[in-house]
Amino acid sequence: MAQNAVQANAAALAERVCLSPDISDGSDREGPCKKALIALESAGLQQTLVHARVQQSLGHIWADRGKAEVAASHYQSAIAFALSSSITRGERYEQLADLEIGSAGFCARSPVARLAIAMADLRQSWQASDDFATAAIQSFALDPGAKTAPATLNSTNFAARQMMVLLGGLFPQFNRPMDVPLLVSRLVSKSVPADDEFVQEPQIAFMEALFAGDRGHDAAAAQFIDALGRLEDATYVGEDDADEDERAEAITKFAAAHAAFRAVVPEVLTSRQLDLALQKRLPAVCFAGTEEASK
Repeated sequence: MAQNAVQANAAALAERVCLSPDISDGSDREGPCKKALIALESAGLQQTLVHARVQQSLGHIWADRGKAEVAASHYQSAIAFALSSSITRGERYEQLADLEIGSAGFCARSPVARLAIAMADLRQSWQASDDFATAAIQSFALDPGAKTAPATLNSTNFAARQMMVLLGGLFPQFNRPMDVPLLVSRLVSKSVPADDEFVQEPQIAFMEALFAGDRGHDAAAAQFIDALGRLEDATYVGEDDADEDERAEAITKFAAAHAAFRAVVPEVLTSRQLDLALQKRLPAVCFAGTEEASK
């Protein structure tokens, strides 16, 4: 059977047994949805909307059973698709809305589902940023002349800016080079936005978990964000180009800061402190949306 036909059959199976609105709410969807997921992956349809929707459905199933951690793993796969197919966070949120786990779809879910979605969003924001960081570091390691090659500098500068956009899913009020000083200051002083007009409660919860226990995670984060800002500045190709030594120092310091922060992020993202901070802060997300809609 031709590959196109295999993919079409897999997509049709997913729609029929897992995604159809005609399936009654009382039906056990886990088995059929798992079967659909296997068929989609066998057909090479991992990075597609239908695959993301099946993962989302499995997330809902496990959230309804009160299993936030299992649900989060499925939601994270759906969010990974949204991130991979989006350039800006605005486009990313539109994609999440299409998947019914962003904005109004988020607030329509149960508290367990909201917790799992928030956990998944934070984890995938870091995973995607980490991928860009690794690529930026390797671009220099693999090419000794990269410190002066405009094409490589441009790609590294783009990666640094993309990391900032993606890290906006981890830290509140952060997504541009100009945001670096304020975030570093907050990390050093262990402070969070007092009144977040953007309702980035999950990101504030992440910072609170980062600060918990006086384990030095905040210092590692501050060094990483500062090094990222310096990397973006050093690889910018313009009138005030950094010299070769400055670029070499920037990438060396960024690589070290990334390694240090990378070692602590998984601990924070799976910590009890984050779980508690999210449970405390998530109700405000939908409360604020309800208030806005009533104006």
